Amino acid sequence: MIDSRWKMVPALAGILLLAGCARVEKQPGVARRPDVSEKAARLRVESRGLRELSWQENGKYIMRASAARLTGEEQGKSELKGARLTLYRAGVESARISARVIKADAKARTLTARGGIVVDSAVNDTHVTVGSLAWRYREGKIVGEDGARISSGLGEVYGDRFTADTGLNTVTLYSSGGGRASLNAAALK
Repeated sequence: MIDSRWKMVPALAGILLLAGCARVEKQPGVARRPDVSEKAARLRVESRGLRELSWQENGKYIMRASAARLTGEEQGKSELKGARLTLYRAGVESARISARVIKADAKARTLTARGGIVVDSAVNDTHVTVGSLAWRYREGKIVGEDGARISSGLGEVYGDRFTADTGLNTVTLYSSGGGRASLNAAALK
């Protein structure tokens, strides 16, 4: 004869199953959850997960960035969203850039940005807003397009595009009509 307590086991198992407290395995003996080492490896990837990115050359920073979201490879191509970065020349801070999206290529040492771009010089009071931007480290050059507004202690100028050195010391503004204006911040001091 079966003890009356054991008659409740199937009913209790059914209640737990319906309540979501128990699980049914289709293949007995096969674990459904990843083991602890797999889970830890995945967490490391996510936490490494690319919120900061930096490039160095000869032990000196070239670029340091932080982003709300960063995908890609540190030594390859990556994309930063909601990014703020600092550019360096000879290990000295030259400019700060913020943008909605920045694409970085570590091998080519280039950045391209779009959306809400603001560039501030770290060496003078020059400030630029532009629609799209490219920075080429090896050339020491920033190129901006899609409407540029450049302001400094002297006032503001507007144009279609601009080129500048990394620290925004020398800025050349171009207009669609063929006009060109250059500003050398060092000469104005």
